[in-house]
Amino acid sequence: MFEWANEKDNTLVCISSQRPTGRHNSLHWLGKHGLGFSE
Repeated sequence: MFEWANEKDNTLVCISSQRPTGRHNSLHWLGKHGLGFSE
């Protein structure tokens, strides 16, 4: 997905609103599915 966005000159964003205690699970799930965001 990131490669496709780069080829099309697009930017992908992930917006999430959650309690601090849920962040670890969300980041783990995103990383497991290759959806790691650096910013």
